[in-house]
Amino acid sequence: MAAGRGEMSFDLQRTLEEMVKAARKAAGRDSGKVTQAVREVLEDQRQALEAIARARLANTIDDDEMRQQLDDERLAFQAGLSMAKAMGKAAVQKAANAAFEALAKAIRQAAGIA
Repeated sequence: MAAGRGEMSFDLQRTLEEMVKAARKAAGRDSGKVTQAVREVLEDQRQALEAIARARLANTIDDDEMRQQLDDERLAFQAGLSMAKAMGKAAVQKAANAAFEALAKAIRQAAGIA
């Protein structure tokens, strides 16, 4: 896939690390247990997240479609963290929300729509 204007400024690896930081911060008292679990779950989702980002940056999907797809991935992320038993249910939801907001923000910034 040819790099579009926005794609050049989107760094998936950096964004995944920002997602880990956001999730760890949101997890609060459970943050010590969360980092490795978050990294593992995000690695499993890497291709899907990259596909969503590239589709948005190429204007193949709009913001609403991106949000719907990210919501689906957020649910998968929450399920992965729950299975890893890294933290309690409320912390999983907070971590997922924070991580995926970091991703959406990075995509919007790269697309110049932040």
